[in-house]
Amino acid sequence: MQYCKNSGNGRCVVPDMKLEKLVVLFLDCQTTNSNPKKGNVIEIGWACSNFSRDNGVDATSVNSYLLKQPVGHEIPERIHTITGIRRDEVDAGHEPREVWSQLLSAADEIARLNRFNKCPLVIHYAKFETPFLIHLHTKYSAARGFPFKIICTHVLAKRLFPELPRRSLRAMAGYLGYSVGQARRCRDHVVATAFVWQALVRVLKERLCITTFEKLQQWLDQPMLSTGRERTYPMARETRRDVPDKPGVYRMLRSNGDVLYVGKASSLKKRVNSYFRRSCRHPEHILEMLSQAKQLDVTVTESVLEAAILESDEIKRLSPPYNVALSKGQRDVWYCSPNLLEFSQTLTKRCRIGPLVSQDAVARLAVIRQVVKKGNIPDVDDARLMAALGIPEGYTPDHESTRAGFAAFLEKYAQQFDTEHTEL
Repeated sequence: MQYCKNSGNGRCVVPDMKLEKLVVLFLDCQTTNSNPKKGNVIEIGWACSNFSRDNGVDATSVNSYLLKQPVGHEIPERIHTITGIRRDEVDAGHEPREVWSQLLSAADEIARLNRFNKCPLVIHYAKFETPFLIHLHTKYSAARGFPFKIICTHVLAKRLFPELPRRSLRAMAGYLGYSVGQARRCRDHVVATAFVWQALVRVLKERLCITTFEKLQQWLDQPMLSTGRERTYPMARETRRDVPDKPGVYRMLRSNGDVLYVGKASSLKKRVNSYFRRSCRHPEHILEMLSQAKQLDVTVTESVLEAAILESDEIKRLSPPYNVALSKGQRDVWYCSPNLLEFSQTLTKRCRIGPLVSQDAVARLAVIRQVVKKGNIPDVDDARLMAALGIPEGYTPDHESTRAGFAAFLEKYAQQFDTEHTEL
């Protein structure tokens, strides 16, 4: 085995180093901003692994540290929301210099094991972490050379799976059969990065016969050619085309059987296939979900109402990561009485209109029903009445719009309403 030498273009070349034998360091950072000039690293985690380990990296093998923050540097609310990290936790954390020193020691040991002059560092979206690593290096170890040869699994995935809708860490790990937790924390992300790396190394070998570190770098040095292909989804067309044209509940699943999303439909066939229309514009989280969904499970119901009830029960039972509106700890399903004044979380003889995801909208309709008479509108000067209707101060609804909104509600539930109680 040979020591790493510079090839003239700054690349690190070891001709006979097999990727399957390469000892690498996996790393992830959580920060307060995407720019190191405006934010700091609040958590950093890493783990060493190679293919001689049957199980790769697990959570117990990850070194994860919360870093103390400069005086006056707060954790933005949005960062707390997605990570769960609190200010008091980082206040009790580690000094950045000490953690960086530990990371350098791990890097030097891996470089020695590989007989490289740099440590192979695998990061999923290296474009984000690299500036922060350079910043820490400049601040604490500028006297020595930058110790890492960075490999970005996102770049590898983009080349290997160009038609996949999304290639974020969550999307790629899910596509390959690993579930990433909801909270963005280093320990889980390091394990996921290791899983993705090992899977991609196998794909490189099987599809392109790339087995060495040198061949990998040569492949990455080549310009990426545009495929010009349409977006391709993991779920086979036959799977979604065979869905019955009936009401029911559908479940999107990963290849390992994890349920990603539960939905209801008046027509399962139309709803499921609507996700895959070329003209359909999905938000990011749906594209991320579709990048992982390989299997489909459906339950046909007798009615849309039964489908809605089953959907609610399934979401609460399974807690799918891509369900928001009806997940545990958030909204509940409600049913209301024909006079819109009584509510129940279960379908009863008195409360038979629904299911509804909110009491508020129906409660406001009940207020409208009580105060609106033919040809009249609510007293817009009555602040308490306006608040009960959910109308912002200074906004006056016109009578026609009020009647139209209530009429639309009645039309939707015409058969369930007692008509003698619904006239405005």
